[in-house]
Amino acid sequence: MPKQLDYNDGESVTKRASGLIRFRKGQSEEDYNFQKEQFWSTGPLVQNHTFVTEFVEKFIENTISEDYSITDRSKIERETIIHGLEKLYFQREYERCLKDVQLLKDNIDKFNPNLDLNAKKNKNLKRIYNELNYISSMCIKKIHESNEKKLGEI
Repeated sequence: MPKQLDYNDGESVTKRASGLIRFRKGQSEEDYNFQKEQFWSTGPLVQNHTFVTEFVEKFIENTISEDYSITDRSKIERETIIHGLEKLYFQREYERCLKDVQLLKDNIDKFNPNLDLNAKKNKNLKRIYNELNYISSMCIKKIHESNEKKLGEI
């Protein structure tokens, strides 16, 4: 079990069993009070079962049309978008998922015309692009399977 030492500035030091020491950044009193005040003014974020897909749709409708890059979003928002696309796939809404993936890929291409995915600085963008390609290939595969099944029934 790691030994943890707390300091007055909110920073903590964690010593692991391997002997490595890790410093963790603390949260200032002002940041904590701001976050607490924000929570009490807006309340908790209520998420129903359609929250993720609605988030993706609102993002694409409101933001993707503007001059805007998906890489400017926070990591949490980017991961929520990817999760929403995966949810559309598992809800068998392949056409809608494929359309949204294509819009996001077009957005990445638009803001990064000379994109080198092998460059170290583009590591995060490469991961996003690979995930979008994977989701798109899976949607295309399912659409083809569905079409072949329909043709077989005729």
